[in-house]
Amino acid sequence: MFLFKSKKTNKLTNLDKKKILFLKNEFWKKGIKSQKEWFKINIKSFDIHNLLFFNDKLIGYTCLRYRTRLIKKKFSKYFLFDTLIISRIYRKKGMGSIFMGFNNLIILKHNLPSFLVCEKKTIKFYKKNKWKLL
Repeated sequence: MFLFKSKKTNKLTNLDKKKILFLKNEFWKKGIKSQKEWFKINIKSFDIHNLLFFNDKLIGYTCLRYRTRLIKKKFSKYFLFDTLIISRIYRKKGMGSIFMGFNNLIILKHNLPSFLVCEKKTIKFYKKNKWKLL
């Protein structure tokens, strides 16, 4: 059974963090220590972590990094969409699009703009999932 969860960093358990680091290391093979250090430096307490589980196994992860920007002397909040990953054995099965639907709902729920930076080869995927190219 699939289960979606959304948690702020300050609500993540140590087990949640461990599962996230191991999942991220499936794609970015820099080692758990490196993943942990990146997490400590770049993730803030109010960032949102979207988690996709299948039978209690974490198979999908996204971080929405809650940030502030300054444009024309005015501050505004936004989400930096970061780290979309689906476990290797669940890729190419439509799970990425299903998970993106969940991510889009969380972004809409918070009523904040969001943007991401991606490689050219993934633009088609994001466009298919209702993101626009800037």
